[in-house]
Amino acid sequence: MRVRSLPSGLAFFAICGLASLANAQCLVTEQAKLIPTNGANADAFGFSVSVEGDVALVGAIGQDSQASNGGAVYVFRNDGTEWAQDQRLTENSFGDNQNFGTSVSVSGTFAWVGAPGSPFSGTDGEVFIYEDDGSFDDVGSFVSASEVFDNFGAAVDVNGSVAAVGAPGYSTITPRGNVTLYRHDGTDWLEEQTVSLNGPLGLQRFGNAVAVSGDVLAVGAPGSNPVGQEGVVAIYRFDGSAWVEEQVLEASDGNENERFGSALDLDGDTLVVGAPLVDNGTGAAYVFRFDGSGWVEEQKLSASDATPQAQFGGSVSVSGTRLVVGSGLPFGDGAGYVFSDDGSSWVEQEKLTSGDGDLAGFGNSVAINGDRILVGGPGSLLGSANVFDMSEILLDVTVAPNQDGDDVLTVTTCGGAPESPLLVAVVGSDGLPLFVRFDFNRFDEFGGSAYQGIVPPILRGVTWEFQSFGISLFQRARASNRMSVDFPN
Repeated sequence: MRVRSLPSGLAFFAICGLASLANAQCLVTEQAKLIPTNGANADAFGFSVSVEGDVALVGAIGQDSQASNGGAVYVFRNDGTEWAQDQRLTENSFGDNQNFGTSVSVSGTFAWVGAPGSPFSGTDGEVFIYEDDGSFDDVGSFVSASEVFDNFGAAVDVNGSVAAVGAPGYSTITPRGNVTLYRHDGTDWLEEQTVSLNGPLGLQRFGNAVAVSGDVLAVGAPGSNPVGQEGVVAIYRFDGSAWVEEQVLEASDGNENERFGSALDLDGDTLVVGAPLVDNGTGAAYVFRFDGSGWVEEQKLSASDATPQAQFGGSVSVSGTRLVVGSGLPFGDGAGYVFSDDGSSWVEQEKLTSGDGDLAGFGNSVAINGDRILVGGPGSLLGSANVFDMSEILLDVTVAPNQDGDDVLTVTTCGGAPESPLLVAVVGSDGLPLFVRFDFNRFDEFGGSAYQGIVPPILRGVTWEFQSFGISLFQRARASNRMSVDFPN
């Protein structure tokens, strides 16, 4: 067959499943530094972060537009080219020290914001719900159904039609804490159930961190240092009618006052838990995996450049085969660490810092969704949130014959999972595509996933020109670079 080149830009990849395209080294690039247009010193912008698709939420608990330390949440959107501030969310009902924005979470068209208040100024906790119809509109709120000053809203997480709100109970009235679950019935958000940890009384701070994924809820109870408790994480599963306690997890090498469970995140069968005071504040993060019958500790993570008092594990987030761990004191220099699952272990892939060297409080909050990572740094004068991206890097493509004489194409991507094949569409000069399925083959040492497919005989002797597309949650394509591969006759 005569060798022919495809017209520029006509051959492309479309992703089916979780994989996103990049080169074999899966490099992370800093895409933007988000700063509020009307920010002020000591606003603590970046105290909390959440990202999904092209929407990012950043909490600023010290913002004073409505009340002293009333707080605000800033909404940023990406238009395919750049990030820009779209809204500032506040509430007129604030009292001083309401701390609106202590926790934030976005999923689909809904955003939840926690405003836990403070017992020292007599403000009760509350959570606010916003719905995105082009802009986020206030559609309701909930207050604690148990006790005043229980820090209701200190932690929130929304996933699809389920939301969880933590009230870790700083007061002496409810020292143990609880978590309230809500469900959207297609029209309204309704309170569903409140859960608390069974066991002896104590300052457990149950609800200090919450995460929901499908029908599973994870709740952190890191304990209180003066009491000398070892932190735990409680797992609940929805059985169709109620949330039932399934398992209580501890670190295999845990000790008192390590604050295991002060941060956590859950994605499918993978749970990551932070313990920032391990080893005198050096910190650690623990990965657990559900094996079909129970949650099993899979690995203990630490930073490659671990240092005392760095508090690695103060914030964590997981998405697919990648997770991010934040490290650093609120006003000290910090960092974010990216780990990738290579199929046998979690490997540190990259250390994230701000390109301009502004690292005060950097890593206080982290979020990852697909190819995007958001790292909050509230410790600088104005605070900041940095966006990192893994989707706009050239993929790696190789071709080699197998023992049967077939040409086998290997595509390496960042992320990916065994259950997520790639579908390649090669478009010829006649405009008609030929689709080739690429099945998962292996994880590589750089955190990438290798996919393989056999080249159809009809395409032998043809030059394939590939153009990678990172497909976001909402199917908006972000074009990357191109690569040509010649197949022998």
